[in-house]
Amino acid sequence: MSSSGSSVSWKQERSCFRKTNLKINSIFFFLQNVLLSNIVTSALGQLNWAELEQKQPKPVKPIHVKRPMNAFMVWAQAARKNLTTNLSVVNNAQLSKTLGKLWK
Repeated sequence: MSSSGSSVSWKQERSCFRKTNLKINSIFFFLQNVLLSNIVTSALGQLNWAELEQKQPKPVKPIHVKRPMNAFMVWAQAARKNLTTNLSVVNNAQLSKTLGKLWK
């Protein structure tokens, strides 16, 4: 019995409270989605779609000649292939450290 003297048990009151709480949450979620939908619709309605659909030409990059590799990089490129086949080193950082020690 509840303290007010009614025949409704506390389990029934809790169940009723949960159902009411779920309904309130559902209504709040629905209103939140409607509000968000209205905001997005109004924001997208103000865009100039014709302007967005036109592709802007990419700026032409000047031709750039790459700098040649130094002696260590040329050697390391060949040595890295050789080390990866001969050793079971899978970590590239460890492999680079090993190549640096071998170069010195």
